[in-house]
Amino acid sequence: MTNSNFLFSAVHEKIFITFMISSLSYMLTTLKVYKMVHPVMDENQQYSFKLKKSLFVTSILSTVGLFVFFLKHRFLCHDMGKFNLTDKIGKNKILSPHSGAYRDLYRSLQSKCR
Repeated sequence: MTNSNFLFSAVHEKIFITFMISSLSYMLTTLKVYKMVHPVMDENQQYSFKLKKSLFVTSILSTVGLFVFFLKHRFLCHDMGKFNLTDKIGKNKILSPHSGAYRDLYRSLQSKCR
């Protein structure tokens, strides 16, 4: 591995770690704020909260999987196939709350227009 590739790999790793920590922190903060803003929830809000919570748990589990596969790859030279699958699951779960926000906004606007 050349020096520039090694540097790029190290920088990419640090940026990825920062991204994962910040996105999981954001999801946790969103759950806490949602619970504080809606102490009593109607059916739609309960569904939305459960959906957000399940996506957060899935993101945590996929992050743990990423970490395990990364360590296996780094120290035991294992294949990265399972890492790539876990990476894709993690990315999808991190991006999924945006669809939940769209759903919440759509339902909110729909109820106000009646």
